[in-house]
Amino acid sequence: MDAVLDKLNENLQVLYRKALDADKALDQLSGQGKAKHKAIFPAEAGFITSSERFAPYIAELSEDIAALQQVADEEERNQTLSAVVKKMEALFITLAQFKGVLAE
Repeated sequence: MDAVLDKLNENLQVLYRKALDADKALDQLSGQGKAKHKAIFPAEAGFITSSERFAPYIAELSEDIAALQQVADEEERNQTLSAVVKKMEALFITLAQFKGVLAE
């Protein structure tokens, strides 16, 4: 499990850097009167957080990974791990799409 947690934390660091860049771009777009969305992810995406910036989603994911380390029950740990991976995947995909849109 330690190897899995190490990999999750590595990916979290990558996402954090990408989120910082994306949030800067969103701030610029907002200053231009664009980026008028209410939340990046819909409620059904699995996040508790609802924000117009990426950083709060990264914070939630970080908390989920920290909580995963505390889960003793194997079934509960697998469910938590599955939720963490889904959130991480959603962030990677959305950040890549956003970067692609900015490049156009």
